[in-house]
Amino acid sequence: MEPVTVRRGSLTSVITTDVRAIARPEFAVNAPTSGWLGFWGDISEGVRVNQDQVLFTVGSGDSRVNVTSPASGVVTSVFVEDRGQVRSGVPVVAIRYDGFGVTGAIPIERAFQLTENPVAATIQFVAGPGPQPCTPTPLVSATPDGDGFDGQTPLLQVLCLIEDTVGVVDGSPAVMGLITSEASDVLILPLEAVAGNSGNGVVSKLDTDGKVVRVEVGLGISDGVDIEITSGLTEDDRVLPFGPNVRQEIRQ
Repeated sequence: MEPVTVRRGSLTSVITTDVRAIARPEFAVNAPTSGWLGFWGDISEGVRVNQDQVLFTVGSGDSRVNVTSPASGVVTSVFVEDRGQVRSGVPVVAIRYDGFGVTGAIPIERAFQLTENPVAATIQFVAGPGPQPCTPTPLVSATPDGDGFDGQTPLLQVLCLIEDTVGVVDGSPAVMGLITSEASDVLILPLEAVAGNSGNGVVSKLDTDGKVVRVEVGLGISDGVDIEITSGLTEDDRVLPFGPNVRQEIRQ
């Protein structure tokens, strides 16, 4: 087996899933950080908000963030009290969108790719117009239901809001590509060369005299073919083409 070399490159992590159009979906606006929260003006049930309108400020000390609405709509629920404390990731308000969105399910084993908000998303309606961008937003409830849930495989539901709704009807099928993260000029290896695919892993490194050494590495994003190496190796290091765990399973 020929060794592979750690090299520099760029990665784009994309999740593709089948989705369907949904009219006037409800989306959540989450707290991006923990701390004290204060609403801007009257943010209550029934109030209309505009796209990019500041809804609340959250944080502590000098680290406070203004949070805006990703789309126009009507507030349907407020989950956090004004001037109260909130944890990062907790839904603060729910808003009903004026137009259409698309929603679908992702297998929970791929949820590690959604540890951060998606960078961008594109949808293609079946037998419809060309690809168009959409705005990924958190669902008010991400409980698996409907298409694709068999009662055994946990799913994570996703929502994306669309602007161009010409010809779209409730239930229209589409394919969505979620760009979850991007990285450029980073160290990468083929995915098969690493045992592990999220956070930390192990590789079989060849040292200068050809001896195989197990090395723990930090892992970043993956595009399904290559994976980012954040620590443990340097450019031009050589490793065996299969991760240590895979090699052990082959021997068995």
